Amino acid sequence: MSKRNTVKITCPKCKKESDYLIWESINIQLDPEMKERILNGEAFLFKCPDCGNEVYVNYPVLYHDMEKKMMIYLLPDDEKEIKSAAKFMSGMDERSAGLDLSVIAEGYSNRIVTSLRELQEKIYISDAGYDDRIIEIIKMLYLGMMAEKTPDKKVDEILFDFGNDGEHKIIFVEGENVFASVPVNEEVYNDVQDAFKERIENNPSKYFIYDFAWARSLLK
Repeated sequence: MSKRNTVKITCPKCKKESDYLIWESINIQLDPEMKERILNGEAFLFKCPDCGNEVYVNYPVLYHDMEKKMMIYLLPDDEKEIKSAAKFMSGMDERSAGLDLSVIAEGYSNRIVTSLRELQEKIYISDAGYDDRIIEIIKMLYLGMMAEKTPDKKVDEILFDFGNDGEHKIIFVEGENVFASVPVNEEVYNDVQDAFKERIENNPSKYFIYDFAWARSLLK
């Protein structure tokens, strides 16, 4: 089920306090409109009722897609919180009592992310029908190629882009600007999947974090 709560938040501009609705968990089969609100950022946007200032709030939320058998926990980048959430998603603590986590053993994918952009990316990858672990390895492989082609560029982020034109690609970001992109086609995806299948299965993430750092450790 979906759970939400109202908290007090202080506007960083005018310093006035007001109510703000946060979601503790979101089941997109029960609240399907919330998926688009996550993808466009509205679910995390706070607009001050006094001065009109807008700011994004990165609060903890559990995203649950029963159809795709996927749970993604968005958390602050805090080791204690991540360890606690990993226990929860494994069905190993008292917070699990409110959810039927027995389905996790039946092919569920569990992930922990620490930013809204990561959460959005995981959803896009799932919608494309891809395994995010394969995509993270592809990112790592493409990074070496991009370093040779654009040595003057600083890569701040490497992201999977769903593509409004229907073309899936890996984009390279410097600051807020995309300076390059490389398509992800089925041939590349399948080749990487076949080449790394055994290594992926033998190197699960202890805390359900499958990101660039995990892929880099896998390729060492």
